[in-house]
Amino acid sequence: MAMTINYQFGDVDAHGAMIRAQAAALEAEHQAIVRDVLAAGDFWGGAGSVACQEFITALGRNFAVIYQQANAHGQKIQAAGSNMAQTDSAVGSSWA
Repeated sequence: MAMTINYQFGDVDAHGAMIRAQAAALEAEHQAIVRDVLAAGDFWGGAGSVACQEFITALGRNFAVIYQQANAHGQKIQAAGSNMAQTDSAVGSSWA
């Protein structure tokens, strides 16, 4: 009697891809916030003011950390899924 083990490696890859897509969407949201800040430049003393530019710079740093880490995490998940699938395939063929 043959025993079959069925893992859903595609699900792992899709999860990693989803996280990476969310990172890209977050980057787009960041750009939308910057546009809103610039549109409200009078609050800061003008879009070209030091306060406005410092805020945009700080905002950019914060968002960059978030979406770079999310993208890297998604890549790691996809790599882990791929490695598991390759190992499973190698082990499975050795049982045949």
